[in-house]
Amino acid sequence: MDLPSGQKSDFSNLIFIVGVGRSGTSLLQSMLNAHSKIAFIPEINFLRRFLLTDALEVLKRDEGEEALEQFLRSDRRLARLDLDLTEILEKVNLDGQSVSLAIYGQILKAWLAKEEKVIIGDKDPRSIEFLPQLHRLFPQASVIHIYRDPRDVLLSRKKAEWSKDRSIYNHLFVNTVQLKLARRQLNMFGSKSIEVAYEQLTASTEEVLQRICTFLNVDYESGMLDFTGSAQKLVSAEEMQWKKETLAPLTESRVGGHPRALLRDPRRRRARRPGRHRPRTPGHPLARRRTHMHLAHLAGRRAAVEYPTTGHRPRRGPRVLSGRAALRLHRQHGPDQRDGADRTT
Repeated sequence: MDLPSGQKSDFSNLIFIVGVGRSGTSLLQSMLNAHSKIAFIPEINFLRRFLLTDALEVLKRDEGEEALEQFLRSDRRLARLDLDLTEILEKVNLDGQSVSLAIYGQILKAWLAKEEKVIIGDKDPRSIEFLPQLHRLFPQASVIHIYRDPRDVLLSRKKAEWSKDRSIYNHLFVNTVQLKLARRQLNMFGSKSIEVAYEQLTASTEEVLQRICTFLNVDYESGMLDFTGSAQKLVSAEEMQWKKETLAPLTESRVGGHPRALLRDPRRRRARRPGRHRPRTPGHPLARRRTHMHLAHLAGRRAAVEYPTTGHRPRRGPRVLSGRAALRLHRQHGPDQRDGADRTT
């Protein structure tokens, strides 16, 4: 989306957290929100729903300000903020800005006043796809990109309610594209951007938070390690199914769960018992399960190339199909997502 040059915000105390979904964006958001000077708004997706579209502009032009206010009041995500939208709209001063940008700015200011802090932050993982637009709208903003081993991302996505039924190739494609976009476009923010590895955040939490605080020009506070109360304010009840780990203490189980959960086939030994034969029919549940396992193994091979920080190489297991062969089988039969007995997550 091309934005007019006049549509910019002068926010210099604004932080964006971006990253592939299930990479630890909520965890980092909760930690930073626990700082006495940093306030993050709950995830309302205002950027991609309104700022990068002309929905609010069209609504105001065609139906008037009253319809605009009613629409915003009925938005369940904005309702989480518990702000006085009437007062926010009264303070909106377009001054060459779009309606959505002016409203967003007032929402951020109102949240800062409510939390009595000085630095405001917003988190939407999919903003990683719109970094050029973010830079055009907020040239003074700071961006924190958090990334995670793609195999652990895949495992986490296969557990989340909103993504568990999607194919593995869908997850791999999204992960690859979003990571490449970040690597190419993050440098446009220059010194206003920083990258953080999820594994380092969980293993050396204090050290990583100190580095982020230095980047944000604020003093490190040990209270950032006690982020449970902060997470409870930011995570809604409907998000709890896939964000419940944000409320839990940091443990080693958050990292490296992919070899056991994705690459091991619980039926391999059973298939090799005397009198049993490995199924040769592609449509057989075990054949579909093996295809599913091969695709997960391919995810590990791809991660070993694109994610050097882990130093992990996929362990030896069943023969790995070539990319074309795995894709062909996947298109013919797909991962077995209907038979609960064959699921590993």
